[in-house]
Amino acid sequence: MIGKWLIVSNRPKPTTSKKQLRLFNKVSKLYGGVELEYDFPPYYLDIALPAVQLNIEYDHRYFHKPAKDQRRDEFLKEKGWKILRFVDTIPNNQVLQESINYLLNTEEKVVRVERKVKSQVAIVKWIELN
Repeated sequence: MIGKWLIVSNRPKPTTSKKQLRLFNKVSKLYGGVELEYDFPPYYLDIALPAVQLNIEYDHRYFHKPAKDQRRDEFLKEKGWKILRFVDTIPNNQVLQESINYLLNTEEKVVRVERKVKSQVAIVKWIELN
């Protein structure tokens, strides 16, 4: 159409892992407005709830580097986003809801949830180095 522009990103969209997709499906069943691989330049966010500026990431220890994740988290925090990271675990619905509610109802900006033992999941607050 005349007067309309289509903006296309040159950045390749990341590959979505099976575990990311599983987590996305769980979040989508609990909340509306959930987006997979949300384009927030210069990043793609695994799972985003843009209306409440919440980014949910699935991290596998082998593929993720804490220094890189921290730079990304700092960028998102500066833009007003909160970050919830699930490390090597797909939470059950209760843990998922409690983690999201905790983050949305506190001043915390980054929360990391990781598997401690095979049958347990614990919330671990990331300590900000300032």
